[in-house]
Amino acid sequence: MKNILLLFIFLLLNANCFSQHLDTLQFKSYYKISLAGKPQKIELIKFKDNSFKGYLVTELDYSNRKLRFTKNRTWRSIKKFVYNATEFLRKKEIKKEIVDTAYINSNLAEKLFLKLKEKNIAKIKDCRKENNCKTFLDSDYTSFKIKDNDTYRTFGFEELHPAKNEKYLETEPKNRIEAQEILTYLDKELNLEEKFYNTIKRLPEGSYSYFSSYFIISMNSSKKK
Repeated sequence: MKNILLLFIFLLLNANCFSQHLDTLQFKSYYKISLAGKPQKIELIKFKDNSFKGYLVTELDYSNRKLRFTKNRTWRSIKKFVYNATEFLRKKEIKKEIVDTAYINSNLAEKLFLKLKEKNIAKIKDCRKENNCKTFLDSDYTSFKIKDNDTYRTFGFEELHPAKNEKYLETEPKNRIEAQEILTYLDKELNLEEKFYNTIKRLPEGSYSYFSSYFIISMNSSKKK
């Protein structure tokens, strides 16, 4: 049993090294940003041949049953009772994870990549190393994963979002301001919120949910399969 466990660990470590090796071979540079508050990731890739690709990835939990929203607490209790009592009449519930990948036009991907490079995304200082992280109660986290030639970096900031207007502009510290400027630029170019709800609309009929902080956000899509 011990030998089997050691073999499994060995294979896992080798698979990880092989994956990183492939990553080094394929990509010259990439910027991957996971957004706080929405289950969206932006991926901008520069390949060895100096071509560019971009992706907007959305990760959601799916159920083939629609949710029924009711504000009134009494009606909500009644509907819940009826729903549970008629369970046998409904089709079996299917739950699964949905990973939706939308391609970003290669010309736009190149434009975004070069703009982020111009904004020195790879040189933004990690707040953990600078000891200037802002912390929040029940917060979400925006993370940055960067490969710049032979350099790999990961860093992030709590509750960092694009600035919709001046009211939401970060004022300190410098690294947080720089990171928000990048998010705001990407949001302006990609219209992230609209893209998110358009994704929900075109997905199969059912309910979709995701974690935002410690809360579950749920919504329905009425599109038929």
